[in-house]
Amino acid sequence: MHIEKFLDWHTIDDCKFTSPDRNTTTSVLTFVPTVEDGGKYLSCRGQQHQISDSGMEDGWKLDIYHVPLVSLELGSTLNGSVIKEGVDVYFECNIKSNPWVYKLPLGSTPESYALDLYHGTMKICIIISLPSTLRNFNKDLPPQGKQLYNNMQTNTIVSNQSLVLQSITRARSGLYTCVGHNQEGDGESNPVQLDVNVSNERCRYKRAILSYFSTFSIFFTVIPVCRPGQPKVFGVARHETARIVCELEANPTDVQFVWKFNNTADSVDLPQNQIQTEKGRSVASYKPMTELDYGTLLCWGKNEIGIQKEPCVFYINPAGKPDSLSNCSIVNQTAESLHVECSEGFDGGVQQVFVMEVYDTQSKKLVSNVTSKIPVFNVGGLESGAGFDIGLYAANKKGRSPSRPCKLSR
Repeated sequence: MHIEKFLDWHTIDDCKFTSPDRNTTTSVLTFVPTVEDGGKYLSCRGQQHQISDSGMEDGWKLDIYHVPLVSLELGSTLNGSVIKEGVDVYFECNIKSNPWVYKLPLGSTPESYALDLYHGTMKICIIISLPSTLRNFNKDLPPQGKQLYNNMQTNTIVSNQSLVLQSITRARSGLYTCVGHNQEGDGESNPVQLDVNVSNERCRYKRAILSYFSTFSIFFTVIPVCRPGQPKVFGVARHETARIVCELEANPTDVQFVWKFNNTADSVDLPQNQIQTEKGRSVASYKPMTELDYGTLLCWGKNEIGIQKEPCVFYINPAGKPDSLSNCSIVNQTAESLHVECSEGFDGGVQQVFVMEVYDTQSKKLVSNVTSKIPVFNVGGLESGAGFDIGLYAANKKGRSPSRPCKLSR
């Protein structure tokens, strides 16, 4: 007896066993299908060569279940040469899945698919009107994460397997991935990184590359702009050297810096030996010697795309002792503890801390000393029935303010 196995009419190897009386032949096939085998025809055919027309065959079409195979790409109609802040960006999530990703009729609304989209380190779930019985894919969200819905007010449009981000801003920068879900599991796409580091100044599309990790990255060139959130006011004493840090956002990140000092009388360049620069970060060492050395430091950047339009401005003010605390009051008091709150004054141009000292009224001994970054104080373990004198003041590296007294009687 001759037995053969076929997959779409291509012979595949098997193991054959013949009974001792040679009347029965058994063929065993060990076969691990792949996704590509879906839809192919697997068959077994046996034939006795000594008997004509004795062939018999049986088989079936393979229906291979697998987790979704998902890929994410920028929309095919997107013109990469005009991508910049304020334009619309399209993403298309391509899916190969058997069974198909969850598809649920929702009354009069369009049918919806169970798809997730991840943005950066934040897991953003895009499930359009899906019932709460589906698995909750937000359980791993970090605190800053939020669920993304089809919402015209936030310029976010979700339609079937497409995502549209309208009028993009830098806040939309990050990694995007698409995840499809079926009864076999979850399939995640390649990440697509969108860098929208572009201003309304001169800009142009630079390059799009496919990285080793299959991350499709879009890079934009942008002239330097000031990084938001930098300290702008510095309190500096005469003959004291202050380090003023200027950080810029730019692409390319190789930036040439220019520093100038401005006061009411003059504008001068800072000497290069007072400046240290590395890519988009520059540090100026500045030492005021006279009253005329107080004013503003201006920082500009220049890269191959152009010169920064508006400089970063840093204010150099004379440093001194902080002002006294005001509006101090005991807001809560028990037999052995108290809670005091005050309003802070000017910090003297230097970071300040706040101090509360508690003295025994009779012995004048210090029984408690509390230092805080905010003018709110809590102290416990006080002797019940005793009287206390309280001193409250602010301090910085230039000194301390006058103490504001407060008496606690029991």
